[in-house]
Amino acid sequence: MSAQSLKRKTSVAGFMETKWLKLGVPVVVYTIFGPPAIVVVARVLRGQSVDFLSVLVSHLKGTRSVKGPLWYPALLLVFDTTHALLPQLSMPIPGFWPTTLLTISSSFLLQAANPLHLNALLAPLSVQPAYFPQYTAAYILGALSTPASTLLTPARRNTLFSTSILSGTYLGYLLRHLPSHDIISSLTGHYNTLTLTYAIWNNTTGLLLGSSLLALFEEKEWAGRRWGSMGRYSYAAFLVHPIVCVGICVAAERWRASGLVKTG
Repeated sequence: MSAQSLKRKTSVAGFMETKWLKLGVPVVVYTIFGPPAIVVVARVLRGQSVDFLSVLVSHLKGTRSVKGPLWYPALLLVFDTTHALLPQLSMPIPGFWPTTLLTISSSFLLQAANPLHLNALLAPLSVQPAYFPQYTAAYILGALSTPASTLLTPARRNTLFSTSILSGTYLGYLLRHLPSHDIISSLTGHYNTLTLTYAIWNNTTGLLLGSSLLALFEEKEWAGRRWGSMGRYSYAAFLVHPIVCVGICVAAERWRASGLVKTG
């Protein structure tokens, strides 16, 4: 875990160097070259002529934020940097349910209010304000927990699971009665039942999945052992998968098959 690895480093500088190399460099490289590479791959597979330099220059002129899936490493880098630079104080682990309720409330209010100044602040990271409380809570709970802690008790798991199922069912009911073109507009900038239900479902489901994975890696011996170079390869696959996926989609455009078959 990023924050806990700080405790194993001999210095904050060493921790920062590692994180900026593993997270910062890929973010910068992909943001510069990733989208142009996708355009080039798509055009080449379609038999079109392409000038990579002109595509790159055009992309750089319009780039104002992190691109593609690299928003996650970029946000994690911000969290890690903030955690490393703040005084390393002994802090109690925040209560699970107070954190959950605060996260749901914050997500709902930010989704409903849609503050433009916060949108502008988080735009370089390509992070929507309504999801920022969820990411922050997940990082804090993970950073302050120890391998001996039990974040997900049976009572918490059952409550989160029940809430996720009930809110998800009701959310589906609400969405069923909305025209498809009204879903996004109804979720943003409105204090309504749909926005509140979505905030409850999204945050409880996220906490359930995240804490379940954390508990799994803490409790199971096979989950905590090293798996060779799988971590390194999986990160590399994460970085290049958008280019590969677009290439496969373009290559399959002329294949006369249903969308379900192509997806499979």
